[in-house]
Amino acid sequence: MSAAAGRWLPLAAVTLLAGAFAFLNRGEVAAVHVGVATFYRAPLTLVVFIAFLFGMLSMLALSLHQDLRTRRLLRRHGLLDTPARTPPAPTPPQHSPYRYDEPDPAD
Repeated sequence: MSAAAGRWLPLAAVTLLAGAFAFLNRGEVAAVHVGVATFYRAPLTLVVFIAFLFGMLSMLALSLHQDLRTRRLLRRHGLLDTPARTPPAPTPPQHSPYRYDEPDPAD
């Protein structure tokens, strides 16, 4: 198996499973109670997708603080290297045949 197939195979499997779930549950509806409002006849596929998305975003928001704190601690103890920022090498000026401020040597 090539490296590209190893990277795209899990994504293709998840996409195929999501498509199969949507196909097998087409026409299914659910009632969603959201605090002060109730949505009747909400498509089940949409409800599951929004719940998945909300779960991913809440996990990101809840774990971001801990991740930044851990990285700061590792950098303080020298266990996480910070990339060195080197300025780009200057390029030497090149003569252009289209410059107007220099007289043409052929004249």
